Amino acid sequence: MKRRPLTRLHLTVLACALTGCAVAPIPVAPIEFKRTPPSSQTGAGPASDERSSTEFVRLPSYGKPATRNTEARPAAAPESSPAPSPDEEVSIAIEQTPLPMFIQILYGNVLKRPYSIDAAVQARTDPVTFKTSKPISKQRMNELAATLLRSYRLTVQDLDGLVKIGPETPPGQNADPRILQGRLPSNVSNFSSIFYFIELDAVRTVDVTPWLRQVMGSRIVVTEDGTRNGLLISGNAGDVRAALALVESFDQPRMRGRVTMRITPVYATATDLAQRLVEVLTTQGISAGTTSNAPTATVVLMPVPSVSSIYVFTTNQAMLDNVRQWARELDRAPRQSAGAGLFTYPVKYADAQELARTLGELLGGGSGGSAPASSNSPPSGTGSQTRATSFGRVVVNNATNTLIIRGSSAEEQQQVKDLLRELDRPTKSAMIEVVVAELREGASAELGIDWKSSNSPVSGTSTRSVTAGPAGLNIAYVNTARDLLANINALASNSEARVLSNPRVLARNGETATIQVGSEVPVVTSQQSTASGGLFPSQNGLLQQIQYRSTGVILKVRPVINSGNRLDLDVSQEVSNASTTQTGVSASPTISTRRIETKLSLRDGSTVLLGGLISQDGNVSDSGVPLLKDIPLLGALFKKQGKDSNRTELLVMITPHVVNDDFEAEEISAAMRDSFGTWAQDLKLSRVTHEPPAPTEQMPAGTGKVNREEDVQPLPPLAEPASLSTSNPSSAPAPKPAAQVPSADEGVELSKPGTAPTGASTAPAPATPTGEPAKTADPKKPATPPKPAAPGAVPPGMKGEQVTDPKVLEEIKKLMDRR
Repeated sequence: MKRRPLTRLHLTVLACALTGCAVAPIPVAPIEFKRTPPSSQTGAGPASDERSSTEFVRLPSYGKPATRNTEARPAAAPESSPAPSPDEEVSIAIEQTPLPMFIQILYGNVLKRPYSIDAAVQARTDPVTFKTSKPISKQRMNELAATLLRSYRLTVQDLDGLVKIGPETPPGQNADPRILQGRLPSNVSNFSSIFYFIELDAVRTVDVTPWLRQVMGSRIVVTEDGTRNGLLISGNAGDVRAALALVESFDQPRMRGRVTMRITPVYATATDLAQRLVEVLTTQGISAGTTSNAPTATVVLMPVPSVSSIYVFTTNQAMLDNVRQWARELDRAPRQSAGAGLFTYPVKYADAQELARTLGELLGGGSGGSAPASSNSPPSGTGSQTRATSFGRVVVNNATNTLIIRGSSAEEQQQVKDLLRELDRPTKSAMIEVVVAELREGASAELGIDWKSSNSPVSGTSTRSVTAGPAGLNIAYVNTARDLLANINALASNSEARVLSNPRVLARNGETATIQVGSEVPVVTSQQSTASGGLFPSQNGLLQQIQYRSTGVILKVRPVINSGNRLDLDVSQEVSNASTTQTGVSASPTISTRRIETKLSLRDGSTVLLGGLISQDGNVSDSGVPLLKDIPLLGALFKKQGKDSNRTELLVMITPHVVNDDFEAEEISAAMRDSFGTWAQDLKLSRVTHEPPAPTEQMPAGTGKVNREEDVQPLPPLAEPASLSTSNPSSAPAPKPAAQVPSADEGVELSKPGTAPTGASTAPAPATPTGEPAKTADPKKPATPPKPAAPGAVPPGMKGEQVTDPKVLEEIKKLMDRR
């Protein structure tokens, strides 16, 4: 048969088919999973089932209310009047000058402002001395002059630029008073007569008025308005400003600025503990009381029995700390309730042996070794172990993971319980994801990595660090964006990179986890020649010692999780393979190993890139005409030599993830399942849920089961026996044929047996074990009583279901054959 030549079209189709059959590189995708909400991690530890220590909760205190829009300035500091140039500096030096002449020199010559002097002031001859040590601004000079004239019981009023100096008048008798409310305008002169109405927020008017009259005297007139809880203050604007500042100081809540705390006692009641605290604080000389008898004390305690708590109001934090200390001292368990100094602590999360060892080191000064087993404990791990301390004895019940501790007093017991609760917390875990990739020469540059450059390698947030290790200088890139994974996937599709392994391991905090995928390769470690005796003394024996060497992908990691979700990692990554040796030792293979051992400190979710492991392989091949290529000198004309060099670089990317709780562990499992592809979507993952226990219902009297319809499960349909006849034979239905007993291979069906009544019966007889049909009872003959039930038979009144288990069917068959 003549072969048809292959055309270009055939070759193209064949190449496309072979390309489709090639194994595509598996992309490396980062693991992304949901995190536990921060609100669920705010607590320092898991909520205990039962509180055993006094609870202290700091509460927010009522702060100072918003200040009113009033400028609280002293009465002696008047509002500056508009001046031609207020920033111009002037000076004055007047000594023992009559009052009218001082006013003329000050306002006419120095300040150069229009002024008017009352006739009563013009007639006064009081001497005035006013000197400035250095030049000051005209605005400041105007304020100082108004203050000085006020000491002479004179008022300075600014009437649209005209300064009027006159004698001081009683409040409310000025010619043009102004009635104000709300914000006090800043352009009102301190010497203007005003009426100001203010409403109080926190206190009553009767509490503020006596203080205003005591401090301000006759400078203002205060009128109370009990309906609106307000005050009408009249007088000069400067005095009113001073009065408003005083009112704002008094109009504050009585508990303003106080430190508040809630105390929840454990052993004492809220009322008893509050009374004890009042007695202790009073003995210390501190004004203390409850809201019912001393609401104005320095320390006010408000017991609330409905919530079993005490609310404490103190003036400062130091006083609150004093109350907290006394509450902790007074809320103690009675000594008689210590139970001879014995108490137990069921360990929930940690290892009871580790906790016992820690207690031994802390309380007894032990070395921290393994706790010796007691003489009465069994050799298995379910017994008890004892450790003696200066505090007492700590016994570990391994069967229930419980600590049994003996202490000398209730106070010591409480201290140990508090310590155990702090130590007995869920241990975090860490998932370490490692990507080991092999790149050809030059592919690392395409990734954006230049080990000799000082520039950033890739886009995104990244940091570079230089470390000196045993193998030389390595540069590690910490890249939170993980852009390198996408670049490695792109290079892998072009056969420029090869992902050797992508192991992921979940390790407990402080424990070492290992993943090993590979082979155990036998390696000859030693050989010894021995002379064999017996029938063949001339033959020598060879004694070899074989040691198995692990090869493949080996990952060892030990995470230590610190606060703030930072991790210290001890990582050992090895990629090795065995090949035929070229060294002449044919008994052992050559193992090519590339290993990285390092210690890192990373934050949760960051990625570190380790590189610098470069290997170079060379291969020389000869091809040519047989025999002729081996001729010396002339053989070079008949052969072809080829040299092949392969230079690769190993990159290791490490990404740790902190697993805080079971929720994040389940999310990681779900993310891993999603990364496997569509075939893994049918894999069901068990979700750990804490369902509340079903409520137990009280059984009704006279019944043997709980009356709950949802507990009744439907059973397979059974062969119903013929109904029993009544006293009227004509009304009896026709009997049904009895069902045959199936063989053991077909399954056994157990039906509900019935008791024959007194009289005629049409019920079918029980089937024979041999599988023959049951004989129908003769209605003319009296019914024979049923035989006693065989052992294991279903009691009357119970339903059954079809048995399909082959083992059970076999046992039933043997039992029936034995009978």
